[in-house]
Amino acid sequence: MSIKYRKLVGLLVVLAVVCSLVVMTIAPAAAFIAGPCTGSPGTPQVDWSAQSAYPTQGIVGNGSGFTPGAAIVVKLNGITLTAATSVIAGTAAAPYDWPSGTWQGSFTIPDMPAGNYTGTSTLIATDTVRSACAAWFQVVPKLTSSPAAIGVGGTVTLTGRGYTYPGTATAAMFRNTPDTQSAGTLITSPLPITITSNGTFSSTFVMPQPTHVDDNGNYTITVTDSAGKASSSNILLTPSVGLIPANALPGQSFTVQGANFPAGTAYIYWQAYVPDAQLTTKLITNGSFVASTTIPTTATVGQFYVWAVVGNGTPTTLNSGKALMTVGALGITLTPSSAAAGTTITLQGSGFTPGDVLDTVVFGSVPAPVTSGAGWTQPIPASGMVTVTIVVPPLNPGTYTVVATDTSGVFRTGSWAVATPTVTLNPLAGPTKTLLTVSGSGWIPTTNAFNYPITSTVAVTIGSQTLQAQVSNAGRFSLQMLVPEDATSGPNTVLVQDFAGAGWAPSPTNFSAVATFTVTSATITLSPNQGVAGQTITFTGGGFPAYSQLFELDFNQDIGTTVMLLVPMPQINANGNVTGTFTVPASISGTATVVVWTLNYSAAGAATFNIVSGAATPASVLAGLITAGQLSNPVWSFNNTTKLWDMYDPNDLVDSNITLFAPGTSYCIYVNATVTLNWGINSYNLTPGVNCIGWLG
Repeated sequence: MSIKYRKLVGLLVVLAVVCSLVVMTIAPAAAFIAGPCTGSPGTPQVDWSAQSAYPTQGIVGNGSGFTPGAAIVVKLNGITLTAATSVIAGTAAAPYDWPSGTWQGSFTIPDMPAGNYTGTSTLIATDTVRSACAAWFQVVPKLTSSPAAIGVGGTVTLTGRGYTYPGTATAAMFRNTPDTQSAGTLITSPLPITITSNGTFSSTFVMPQPTHVDDNGNYTITVTDSAGKASSSNILLTPSVGLIPANALPGQSFTVQGANFPAGTAYIYWQAYVPDAQLTTKLITNGSFVASTTIPTTATVGQFYVWAVVGNGTPTTLNSGKALMTVGALGITLTPSSAAAGTTITLQGSGFTPGDVLDTVVFGSVPAPVTSGAGWTQPIPASGMVTVTIVVPPLNPGTYTVVATDTSGVFRTGSWAVATPTVTLNPLAGPTKTLLTVSGSGWIPTTNAFNYPITSTVAVTIGSQTLQAQVSNAGRFSLQMLVPEDATSGPNTVLVQDFAGAGWAPSPTNFSAVATFTVTSATITLSPNQGVAGQTITFTGGGFPAYSQLFELDFNQDIGTTVMLLVPMPQINANGNVTGTFTVPASISGTATVVVWTLNYSAAGAATFNIVSGAATPASVLAGLITAGQLSNPVWSFNNTTKLWDMYDPNDLVDSNITLFAPGTSYCIYVNATVTLNWGINSYNLTPGVNCIGWLG
């Protein structure tokens, strides 16, 4: 490129930069409100689009004099503001860059309390190298309400930001266009509004009924905090419609209730506001009306709107309301939907012949007695609806098709489940002879109604034992029985069978339910589990037949081998637990199996016992100490039975009454030197003076 063209290009670049500076200098004057944050030429400066805003609101900054290419960070009260996009100071390196050191960015005010932020809490822009002067900034409240439109009784949520902290707030709501009918506050004031540390709150209230029930339209909600800061939000109060019931069948009557309607006549429509869909009309009085009407007999299954429109015109937000009606299948419904045979239930149906009565109601092929109601003791009304009470016939558990037929042959169908009876046990496990409570529900109840008098009973069986219990009118029973001793160890089936009395037609079928009771095995523990001949041992057992007795203890498990009769016989308690003692015989040695038996050998518990060789007589235990002259005084032991001290003195065998060292007993031994006393597998470290040791064997 020639020097001439290079100079021309350079001139164009200079002109572009100058034009950009002109734009930066002139455009902000029209687009931004200059804040007080300005400095002398050459220092960073920022013009802000606003000096007050509410949290979540955006403000735009227009800066100059910053470090070229540096990222710009804006803080308010030390909190970094979120930028819409990254803000970088211009470098003028390309025609599309801002002039060197200048930038423009949009920042969002965060959640923070209301107030004027000055001094160190001001609005500051910085690039970490250079900072603009601080600009004071005001945070103001903002209130929003949701939903935008609602009827009386609906829940309104108020959300506030930028309110004074600490403090509380109150709320009030007024009609936007005051008139003679809308004076006064509609929201109970104050609402329980507490402002959080970041200046926010959330509160709900139920839309109240205005002073005048036809006062629908726009209302203003204002929330004011304890510092007098306030913000408002608009909400539209619309007419409301309610249906009673909101679930019905074709041909069934229902009630339409309207509130907060303008004056006039309410035209009520089914699904659409066209002449053929009109159900009825009702004069509106003081903004409300109550109208009775009927679901069209041609209505199909599903959900449909019921409309109320003032003046038979086009529905608008302020002259109409609607509510959903759920239409069930044309047929019959049964309440409850499942129960035991013999239960009295309610049958409702639609589409029957007006003036007729029901001829039959059958479950499958079994007829059910009908007792009373419209369509039985009274003719079927013009709506074709029937409501009668019936008794579920005696049937096995399962689901049945129910058919109701009137005298003209019109029939409707439904479905109903005969419940499976249940049985529960308490407790679920224990030894034989445990007192067991068996309870059940969902069984054929005892009843005297409808020409089918019965006394319903159930038979309960476990092992070889069977007991009977009467079922109540509610289909429940409960009985107590002892688990028989012939019940096997482990899971046992408890069988409950129904035996309804005579008189039903057809004869009832027996159905059953089962539960499991676990018979626990007998066990014993020995304390101690080793010892010498002549020593008294304590055994503790569990899982034995309740209320039984133990009468025999054997060593090495075989009945009749080293037999020891237990006198008196230990009594087993209601939980199958027992405690007793025995004396180790001299006829066994080594490791032996100790077995305790109940009176009739129906249960046994076993444990292992180790025989320590040699009797632990004082002479044999203390022989080493006596020979070495280390035993300085007699040995003493407190006798818990006599409450006296027993003694052993090798120099006074006449008065000595300690004959054996018994495990679990404490002995006070006096020695004159440090010595270790060994006996069997145990060792005892003795020091000069008295040593009271627990003898382990």
